[in-house]
Amino acid sequence: MTRAQQTVSLALLLSSLYLSLYLELIPLPAVIQQDIVPVLPFWLLVSFGAWLLLRLGWGMFTFRDTPRRMPS
Repeated sequence: MTRAQQTVSLALLLSSLYLSLYLELIPLPAVIQQDIVPVLPFWLLVSFGAWLLLRLGWGMFTFRDTPRRMPS
């Protein structure tokens, strides 16, 4: 299985799981169903953005330049 097929399979699995939670096919307590499940995609999007910013910052922090490019 190629990497693209794995990614599509995982995306379909997660989206079907979320859809079954959103449509209340999987029973959950009322507080979770009404307060957490509707905002779950936005929370995941914000978390993914924060992770990407962390990776970018860590890459800039650990960036090494060649010694000849260093000022004397």
